Parts: sequence; C-alpha cells; structure tokens
Amino acid sequence: MCYALKDTVRAEYERFYQMVNDGRLSEFQVKEFNMIYNSLCQESIGKEIENHVIRSIAVLCQALSTYYGEKVFLLLDEYDTPFMSANSEGYYDEVRAMLNRFLATSLKGNDYLQKAILTGIQRIAKEIYFRVSII
Repeated sequence: MCYALKDTVRAEYERFYQMVNDGRLSEFQVKEFNMIYNSLCQESIGKEIENHVIRSIAVLCQALSTYYGEKVFLLLDEYDTPFMSANSEGYYDEVRAMLNRFLATSLKGNDYLQKAILTGIQRIAKEIYFRVSII
C-alpha cells in the first residue's frame, strides 16, 4: 500500500516537474521539492521516505500555489480505498497512523489549499449528516 501511494504521488510530482526550474519558486522550495521527489523515486521504503510521502502533498500544494499564484484545489479520489483494503486484508493497524498523518498533513493547516474534494467508495446510507435538504 505504501509503495502504491508513493508511486502515485511520484507521478504527480513528475507532471509538474518542469516548474522547478522556472524561477518562480524560492531556492528552499526547489530544494524541498527535489528532496521529496528523490525520496519518492527510491526503491525501498524506510521511516525517512515514509515521512516524505506524508509531507509530499503539502509540499506540492505550496509549490503549485507559488508557481501559479493561486491556492490549490485538491481532488482525492477513492481516499477510503486504502483504509478498506487494509482492514479487509488484516493490516489496518500498520497503515492507519501513516494514512491519517498523510491526510491530515495534506488537508489540515495547509495554507496553500483553496478547497479539497474527497470521494470515497464506501457506501453511506441513511446517515442524517449526509442528507441534503432542498429549500
């Protein structure tokens, strides 16, 4: 699961890699972007690389916001799939903390985030919190 997450985020870094040398990012932002990207390219996963994965979306949001001069819209499709897979396969406890930190770092306190949209696959039925009223 961690490898899949790392590879998915690495692909997003590659999509925007051209902005690193454009001159709009500070020297620190370029260094941090490259450090995270290089960690995402590593074959193995250790604690340091896991920490870079956790911070990767926040760092990417900052770079994109600086580059484009606008806050970022973040779309996380099927955000609940790793939780559900981990639960059904018996390794939920091992990944829960990492996934929680990944989502919290990406969403909470992210000053470069305008809005985030999370979609999930888990069915939510008859929950009062999710009912829509038409006025």
